[in-house]
Amino acid sequence: YNGHDMGQMTYIGPRFSMTAANADDFVQVPAGDEYAVAMAMLKVIVEKGWARADVENIKPMLGKLKYTGLDDEKISQLADKFVHSKSSVALAGPVGASGQAAENLATAVALLNYAAGRVGETVDFSQTHALSKTITTERLMQVLNGLTKEDILIIHNTNPAYCVHGAAENIRRAGTTVYVGTMPDETSKLANWIFPADSPLESWGDYEPWTGINCLMQPTMARVFRTLPAGDIFLGWANAAGKPLSRKDAGVKTFEEWLKLRWQELHSRMQSNVSFADFWERSLRSGGVWETPEKTTVKLRDDVTTLKLFESVENTSESCHLWAWASVMLFDGRVSNRGWLQETAEPMSGQAWGNVADIHPKKALALGLTADDEIEITTKAGQTKVPVRITEDVAENIVAVSFGQGHSALGRLAVGRGANVFDIIDNKDAASMFGRATIKKTGKKLSPVYLATNQQQHQREL
Repeated sequence: YNGHDMGQMTYIGPRFSMTAANADDFVQVPAGDEYAVAMAMLKVIVEKGWARADVENIKPMLGKLKYTGLDDEKISQLADKFVHSKSSVALAGPVGASGQAAENLATAVALLNYAAGRVGETVDFSQTHALSKTITTERLMQVLNGLTKEDILIIHNTNPAYCVHGAAENIRRAGTTVYVGTMPDETSKLANWIFPADSPLESWGDYEPWTGINCLMQPTMARVFRTLPAGDIFLGWANAAGKPLSRKDAGVKTFEEWLKLRWQELHSRMQSNVSFADFWERSLRSGGVWETPEKTTVKLRDDVTTLKLFESVENTSESCHLWAWASVMLFDGRVSNRGWLQETAEPMSGQAWGNVADIHPKKALALGLTADDEIEITTKAGQTKVPVRITEDVAENIVAVSFGQGHSALGRLAVGRGANVFDIIDNKDAASMFGRATIKKTGKKLSPVYLATNQQQHQREL
């Protein structure tokens, strides 16, 4: 909220994405500078006395920080709007980034929210997202690395062989791999046993996306194939082994029964004055029940670690940052076998049925590239080949490729289309979100599918 009539959004980053296109203000900066902009805004807030929290511990880390990528007036303007708005929040990105660079940016953004007094307002630590309970990719690889021929590995409806670099060879370490899922993919191809499971539309279930948001799922369509609910499969295994999942669940034969037992506990916890039968029916009608979690008080740690600006990538024509991004159609590739999604053009580029590498015209000129040239992108993690789209939508120091393509399984509509950017992500590079890359022209020409030949708006100012 800008203090006047309406809310405003500013997007700061190296790529003109769907989010950037919907923002009121798109500030394009080189990859790696998002962190520097956040720290520069933080410095202005602290130095001008605009902070709405105790920032004494923050001052030493700012030091002689000086960011020259944007002029001082622009930085001051961004900081002023952010801290003096009625309500504001800063969000770190991009989706799919991990490693030290992503952590540094998230920390800088958290400090920015703290200094603006947004903790407890727009930033609520009493509610956490369910994804924060998942293990890290590093921990996953440790588990997979430890597999032996004595182990049985059970994988439920996820595809690490496609989206986690190096996972496939480690999965092969297991003596027996069992896959429970809804469709054949790269991971199911490695399994010794496959148990076809119901889709979410055919299943009972519940989930808690945020703390206190208890949601119920119920089947919305009849079962299409000879499948079973995933919960029934796991309960069947436990009962066959004579090891029920818990004492109170002994004798439970279906996941629907097991689910109701869980909701009886929730009913008791909420001290509802209605019977469980009424509570269950109301929950089904509403899609769940919502609890208000207790407010959590947080404070800035005394030992805030000093952050350092990223080192710049060497200024050579071949090197740049890899920038992977999630397609609004295909996200991480789990739905790439849907023809209606493959044939729907990506809104910013008009491209369909595959993916391309977006490169700035100046970078393309330095490399001698023209549109549709095939290039080889190499990082410390691996290499892949993809055609080029030359566009000012991206900063000069990145090569941008979308997630979701380059499948070797998942059905004929997904296999062999585009490049799998997961194969080349280097999350060990502390100075880059997805790793630093080199680009080499292969000499081949490809023909990407575009449903729009250009981005010209013909003075309609859309």
